[in-house]
Amino acid sequence: HMYRRIRVDGLQHYRAAYEKGRGVLAITGHLGNWELLPIVADRHRIPLHIVYRPLDFTPLNLFFERLRARFGARLIPTSHAMIRIVRALKKKEVVTILMDQSVDWYDGVWVDFFGHRTCTSKGMALIALKTRSPVLPVFLYREENGFRVEFGPEIPLVRTGDKTKDIEANTLNYGKAVERAIRRHPEQWFWVHRRWKKKPYCEWPRN
Repeated sequence: HMYRRIRVDGLQHYRAAYEKGRGVLAITGHLGNWELLPIVADRHRIPLHIVYRPLDFTPLNLFFERLRARFGARLIPTSHAMIRIVRALKKKEVVTILMDQSVDWYDGVWVDFFGHRTCTSKGMALIALKTRSPVLPVFLYREENGFRVEFGPEIPLVRTGDKTKDIEANTLNYGKAVERAIRRHPEQWFWVHRRWKKKPYCEWPRN
């Protein structure tokens, strides 16, 4: 059975976060076999929601929706996702968001990622500041004889009262968690997306 091929490390970090009673926000990325995370959630009775952007090609989108939902994961499309995310957290459930994507300037903030400033979604920081739900990283790697899931410790929430600075600081911390995971297994980072395609105004070439 597939369960036997997946080793889970750091489950105590998830349990500690879950016991706070405010739901859990989980950060992951397009790393290793991330599509197997719903199997892990099913095995350990983790009430999982996945935030995703529906694919433009409908047949392929339906394939992935069925694959992800097969083990009980519930899907939240990115459009108008905030209400459904907050509702899930109030029910003490888990919401997973992939944090290695570039976004438009109005959806993100400019933070460092592998030494280059790139526009990163501020959604996770906004939700964490609003709900105070714990945020922790979780990644699934390929190994020689199977797979390994790592739950990391909770990422402390920066909350100074300056909303703009808090959003930027927390988004940077979340991005660094993704960066550390990629540095451990760079060969497993599957991302054909142009992560650094957008440039801050200060880096635009002048005529």
